[in-house]
Amino acid sequence: MALTPATKREKTPALDLSAGAFSVVLGLLAVAVVFGQQAPSEARNDFTIAVDVDRVVLDVTVTDRKGRWISGLGAGNFRILEDGKEQTILDVTQEDRPLTLGLVIDSSRSVGERRAEIIEGAMRLAALSRDDDDLFLVSFNDVPRLGLSGPESFTRHLPTLRHALFEMVPDGRTALYDAVAVALDKLAQGKWDRQAAVIFSDGGDTASLLTLDQTLDRVRRSNALVYAIGLASEINPYRSSKTLKQLAHASGGEAFFPTERKSLQRVCETIAHEIRSQYTLTYAPSNSRQEGAYRKIEIEVRGEDGKKLDARTREGYFEPRCACSARSSRSEDSSQRFAHGDLARVRNPAADRRDRQPHGLRIAQVRRDSRPSRT
Repeated sequence: MALTPATKREKTPALDLSAGAFSVVLGLLAVAVVFGQQAPSEARNDFTIAVDVDRVVLDVTVTDRKGRWISGLGAGNFRILEDGKEQTILDVTQEDRPLTLGLVIDSSRSVGERRAEIIEGAMRLAALSRDDDDLFLVSFNDVPRLGLSGPESFTRHLPTLRHALFEMVPDGRTALYDAVAVALDKLAQGKWDRQAAVIFSDGGDTASLLTLDQTLDRVRRSNALVYAIGLASEINPYRSSKTLKQLAHASGGEAFFPTERKSLQRVCETIAHEIRSQYTLTYAPSNSRQEGAYRKIEIEVRGEDGKKLDARTREGYFEPRCACSARSSRSEDSSQRFAHGDLARVRNPAADRRDRQPHGLRIAQVRRDSRPSRT
């Protein structure tokens, strides 16, 4: 049975990630890892890729030593190693495809004084998106919240997005890891197989139920690029740069640390242009094993003059687990059970604090009639 990324948005609860629903996503990364034998019988008007061989699909950023994006390269310019073994590259393309983009906005007290800059940056990213892109908003302080609800859960309508951003009120602590998990779940429900999340935060987590390791596991299993914009303030002059770098690099994204309003705007423009300038590389993994193991990826790119270029993609991926392996391995560790748990339930914060390995995360669903007024 062939696995392909979802092409239409399912009418399911916004945050339903039961173990059954999530299992389809497990084999697909940004890196879309696909194992199958049968190609779709009908042509489609979207950007899913037909499946006819076992393959891995990577988003790759290529720049020169000065950080300028390089175009015009072909398969002969790339070299891929998986677990130290060179792989056969099937295709390399550079195409601006539609995107599902999640804006993950820290609205805790620690970054409150930079609220206006954050809104400007998020709107700049939205303005540089394509007309057919799908955007959504996750804001977070003590708990993560979906900033848009109902039919507008995904949008390209900039006034709607701006209104939701201005309704964020800085307060409380920072549930960064939980917010990243919610964003990844929402990305998986998007219309497009190309996905990215951009985090605006100081990187210090003080309220999440998930741990950093559990969150990194989710990033590695997702079909998304993660970018992080680290923010410092007078209230909290320190940024957890290591955490933000780990979250970004695990996916093939990057972390940035602007210090001024203008530099934050430039970072947002850089992220938008980088996403549009990436290569899509497809290769056939020589290892046909399907036991759920992690495979490390290394990439090397050279220009037409033979000089080495800077290339960035995700660090690796988890191979799919065949049904027989899943049945024989009954005992998952607590991180895996958590990662596949039901995120749709809203839990009692006091009860959550008593158990660091709950079956679900606390998600605050935003209601239009109960939001605080803008200050």
